[in-house]
Amino acid sequence: MPSLLERLRGDLTQAMRARDDLRLQTLRMTIAAVTNARIASGAEPADAEVEAIVRRGIKTRREAAEQFRAGAREELALKEEKEIAILEGYLPALLGEAEAAAAIDAILAEMRGAAGGTLTRRDMGRVMKEVQARLGGRVDGKAAAALVTARLSQA
Repeated sequence: MPSLLERLRGDLTQAMRARDDLRLQTLRMTIAAVTNARIASGAEPADAEVEAIVRRGIKTRREAAEQFRAGAREELALKEEKEIAILEGYLPALLGEAEAAAAIDAILAEMRGAAGGTLTRRDMGRVMKEVQARLGGRVDGKAAAALVTARLSQA
């Protein structure tokens, strides 16, 4: 199975052949960001690092789309959303709400056992760190934080 960077490069070639300008520009910017990361670290980035770069690109484009909408530039906001859709195709599928809740409940149960049975809102940082470590990019950070906050408030 090819690495994520190899997939990006292969799709870049296909976009060139198909003359798909939007996909071509989006992939070029992403590959350039990966190249910059490689130069900065001095080593070829692993799939997890490339995935993190793709996620940052998505986050940046979401913020840009919001700003364009606030400035009444709907056509530019739509372009950003199309780029987001292209980049999301390179990420693993997100867990559904029920699956994410079950995974977070399991993490909380395990952490409660290790902590002697109680977790409070003060433990939010530790819990979120563990959730991100285990679930990584398969769960939206804001949704996970809301679920954890609700679970800790109930305790």
